[in-house]
Amino acid sequence: MRRRNKRLSRQLGIALAIAGVVTAATWFLRPHDPSAPNASTPNTGTAASVALLPQQAGPAFEPARNSNISSELSLGSLEQKPDKPLLLEQSIAKPAVGLAYTPPTKASAPAATNSSPTNPGSNTSLNSSEAFARAKSSRDAGDILAARSLLNDQLQSGKLTKDETDQAKATIRELNQRIVFSNAKIDADLYNARVKVQPGHSLTVLARPFDITPEFLARLNNISDPRRLRAGAELKAIKGPFHAVVSKSTFTMDFYLGDAGTSASTYITTFRVGLGSDLSTPTGTWLVTRGGKLVNPKFWGTGDLPPLEADDPKNPLGERWLQLDGIAGEAVGKEGYGIHGTIDPDSIGKNMSLGCIRLVDEDIKLVYDLLTDGKSKVVVVP
Repeated sequence: MRRRNKRLSRQLGIALAIAGVVTAATWFLRPHDPSAPNASTPNTGTAASVALLPQQAGPAFEPARNSNISSELSLGSLEQKPDKPLLLEQSIAKPAVGLAYTPPTKASAPAATNSSPTNPGSNTSLNSSEAFARAKSSRDAGDILAARSLLNDQLQSGKLTKDETDQAKATIRELNQRIVFSNAKIDADLYNARVKVQPGHSLTVLARPFDITPEFLARLNNISDPRRLRAGAELKAIKGPFHAVVSKSTFTMDFYLGDAGTSASTYITTFRVGLGSDLSTPTGTWLVTRGGKLVNPKFWGTGDLPPLEADDPKNPLGERWLQLDGIAGEAVGKEGYGIHGTIDPDSIGKNMSLGCIRLVDEDIKLVYDLLTDGKSKVVVVP
């Protein structure tokens, strides 16, 4: 019995040994996948071996900053072309301006009412007496936008007498001192806007989407040193561009926002001008030449007048020059015309220039800031 058990144990051991040999041979002879992970080799981090979790994928992606943005903020620098500034509105609802872009559809404007401050032309059904009475009531109640709208609609209707026209313009100019020319942000106004200063943005960059000049943006926000803009600050802007209508018969330059001379525009202010002798200032439509604005210009001479350097007290151009390109009417093809200052204040209101439009020193500085080169039109009428 003992011999029989020993024989069975020996046979079982042999069977187990054979089974082990077969298993080992099977493992070594199976086909191998070279891309399969091997516990004995380090993880290479390839896509086939590792799937990165979101928190392992490195820092969040940030778009590269524009390396062309100058660290020095400059007033009126047209060379900088950084990204657009962050506007605090989803879009800029630009009013009609003729050459620059198409008027907005009625759906984009606020609903029209008889006292809508943002809907020019909504009060034309009123007679002048009613309009002036309602405007006074609105102004006294503090609703300066409604007051301006009432008077502007009457002004654009062409139904006012000369005295009524003068009265309406004087009142609108007074209202615009706060609506347009102060740093008060009046969101209900069609032309008021806000813009937030971003790091690296100059006044030129901030003003560009609104078609206004960086100088005017500085004026609006009482910025004396444009190099010290504070990132994150919220500025007031005006949706331009401004346009002007020059009347040869009254020696005036009226400024408008919107399509100047039409019911889609809003009257802003008026300046007195001097014009060309012998009625030599051509009528028609002009465009402020792109790159044609100069501070403290040199006078290159014309006729009997010799060239004169900038700062020469005899320089007839004064402190500002805005070159004009004729684009319609008698203005087409005319060269050498512009808007400038003067060293002869007594010539304002008279035909004494060589054909250009001149203003006194204080006025030409504001006009220079209001008109945007390549955007603003100047219409000269008889």
